[in-house]
Amino acid sequence: MISPKNYMSNTMTVDFSVTDNALVRGYYYDKTTGVRYNKTYNVSGNNSLKAENVFNLQFGRRKQFTLSSATVAGNIHSVDMVGTDGMEPAPSKVDTRTLSENIRVSWQIGKHSLSLNGVVSDRRTTSSRDGFNDINATHYNYGVTGSFALPAGFGISTDFRLYTRRGYGMRQLDTTDAVWNARATYTPRGGRWVFTLDGFDLLRRLNNIHYAVTATGRTVTYTNTLPRYILFSVQYRLNIQPKK
Repeated sequence: MISPKNYMSNTMTVDFSVTDNALVRGYYYDKTTGVRYNKTYNVSGNNSLKAENVFNLQFGRRKQFTLSSATVAGNIHSVDMVGTDGMEPAPSKVDTRTLSENIRVSWQIGKHSLSLNGVVSDRRTTSSRDGFNDINATHYNYGVTGSFALPAGFGISTDFRLYTRRGYGMRQLDTTDAVWNARATYTPRGGRWVFTLDGFDLLRRLNNIHYAVTATGRTVTYTNTLPRYILFSVQYRLNIQPKK
């Protein structure tokens, strides 16, 4: 739905997907030796359902303000293969239900922009599998983003966000990280050359080891992720007009 008079729009979507004969990396775990044995299996029964509502509203005397909201509800039914104490892996069914809200308020005037954004996501992961610990977790992230054009071809942009996870019951997963990124640009007269300096994770709060929980309830570890860095780049804009 779009209203030209109020610059308002609202879009609703529903997606459903089913996957049969999916390849999964099943395993069984020997409690006496602590050894995990892996094998690839074909499983059926995986499906996902997602409903989303996106709302946008421009307001203000010059329509310089924008309010946007995205509400998403979903359910993922995952089938895995798990076994313990030498038993052959059997199908393990896990349901993950999520509900999230993403709200952003933006201000745009000329070449300058400023926005405030907040996201909250609630997650419930359950299974009837023996030994499975249900997950009731909440994710938050919120922050501010700004971009400003300065005289003489200079420009700066920055974003600062807080990422919080709670409810997993593990120190590695229940974390709060503050991330600050910034960029400075210079475009000489003529506009063909662009010099850019990017700084990522200026507060040095991110680790190169990242922990996450999959839809099947497994805790996975990602290493060698790129933490804090500074990058300088040069861009030349080449426009070639076709011959008439």
